[in-house]
This record gives sequence, structure tokens and C-alpha cells, in this order.
Amino acid sequence: MNQILRGALLLFFVLSSPDAFPQNHVEQYFNALRKNQAINLEKEVQLLSSDRTKWSAIVAYQNDSISHVRYQAHLLLARLGQKSKNQQDRSWIVDQLIRSNRNTDSGLVGLVVRELSAFNRDDFSSASRDSLRSMVRQKAKHYSFWLRLVGYVGLKDQIALIRSQLVQNQLNRSEKWSAYLALSRLGDSEALQYVLGRVRSFETNDEVVYEVFPDLVYTRQPLAMQLLVEALQSNEPDCQSADAENPQPQTCAYRIMELLAPVIKNIPLKMDPSGDLSITDYKLALQSTREWFRNHPDYKIVDDSI
Repeated sequence: MNQILRGALLLFFVLSSPDAFPQNHVEQYFNALRKNQAINLEKEVQLLSSDRTKWSAIVAYQNDSISHVRYQAHLLLARLGQKSKNQQDRSWIVDQLIRSNRNTDSGLVGLVVRELSAFNRDDFSSASRDSLRSMVRQKAKHYSFWLRLVGYVGLKDQIALIRSQLVQNQLNRSEKWSAYLALSRLGDSEALQYVLGRVRSFETNDEVVYEVFPDLVYTRQPLAMQLLVEALQSNEPDCQSADAENPQPQTCAYRIMELLAPVIKNIPLKMDPSGDLSITDYKLALQSTREWFRNHPDYKIVDDSI
């Protein structure tokens, strides 16, 4: 066998080997998912964050025949976008995620809309905003969540349509409340008065503080914030302590302080990287926060998140 033939045969066997072209991280990750092997989402995000060329390969798995593969594809894209510092990359991922509103998997759509809520307002391109407008017209699955996203993104041109859906009684109870909240976020004063009236009709307790007061924060409206600031000053023991083994009535102000901290500019409260308050003495923190609001009636509201 001459030298040329031996070389040709060697090249053939090398190229025929399954290890000749090693799988990239994306293929390895989703093949492991198919085999129900352990995967590490955060590790994959770290690996792919530095290799933008691989991101397009994830898109194919968004429509995979296996549900948990589809879920992980959307989650991986979402995490990559949320961690990216590049505006174009973040917008590209929002575009990929928002297309899933057409998916028949209701749970997947719910996952996507919640993940989209973690993106910046500016990450929504013209095409993505048009998709949101289409969802208002069609009252898409998980419409309550989409409505809040529409309010956050700031699509004021949808106010009239959302109002008409309320007037024509086209929305269920959850959608109706989200519609009033979205309209309030968009600056509709009548909707805001409705929201404030409903909240004032409730007695302050754990359920209201944990389920309703966050909706007031969502609106980012001064009147809604003022209602919370007033409730912050109350010492009435209308809530239960967080100690499950020994629950005791206490003021709801501690939880209200936690709600206000991320959305009030220069409030004297420190946050840790996870977004929780970094406090050792809650009583002292509450006292100083109450005093700060009394001394700063012209406080500014932060409106850069949902």
C-alpha cells in the first residue's frame, strides 16, 4: 500500500469516528436532558455567555418534541439574555422568547411571560412590542401576565383597547384586575382610582400585604406609593411574625418596608445581590425608614423594572 493510499485511509477513519467533531456545549446539554441526566443550568449559562455564536443553536430546541427540553431551551435563552450586557443580544433573545406566545403549551407560555418580566423595558424591540399588541387583541393565554407586561413596557396606544375589553365585560376576574393595574401603570387616572378604592376597602392583614400591596408597587404611581407609605407608619399588629414556630401579631410595616426598598430612590436600606434587604436590626431599620419618609415627602419612584 503506497503512502498516499495509507494517508487517505487514515483520514477516512478519523473523519468517520464519532469523536472526530466533538459536540458543542449546546448539543451536550440538550442530549443530557433527553437522557434525563443531571444538568447544570447556571454552568451552561456561564459557558455560553462568552460564546455568542452558539446561541442560535438553542432556538431549534424551543420546539422540541419533549416538553422538558422545550422548557429548558426557553429558560436557557432567558438566563443568557438577562445576564448579557449587550443591548442587541438582549433584544434578540426577547424576540425569540416572545414568539412562544403561539405555543399550545400553556405552562410554557406562562414560563416565558414571567421570564420576560425580568428584562429591561428597552430590550423590547419594535417587533416584540407589535407582538404584545397582538396579544392584547387576541387576549392570549395567561392574559393577566401579558397585560402587566404591556403596562410595564409602556404601550400607551393599547389603553383604549384594554378599556373596551373592561367595558364589554370580556375579561375574567383575574384579567380584569390586571387590566386595571396595567392601565394604572400606563397613567390612566380612572383605573388608578378604581385600584386604590378596592385596596382601601380591604382590611390590612397578611393576605393583603403579600398579595395586594405588591400590585400597588407595580403601578409605580405616586398615589399608590403614598398609600403604602401611610401604611408603613402604622403600628397596628395586623400581621403575623415570620416565625412559624411562634407566630405573634406584629405590625405589617416590616413587609411594607421590604416592598418599598427596591422602588424608592435613595431610601436608606441596603439590598443584597439577590434583591433581599440586608438588615440585622429590623426595628432600627423600620424606625429610620419611617423617619426618612417623613423628612423626604418629595421622594422619587424608581421605574426601571416590572
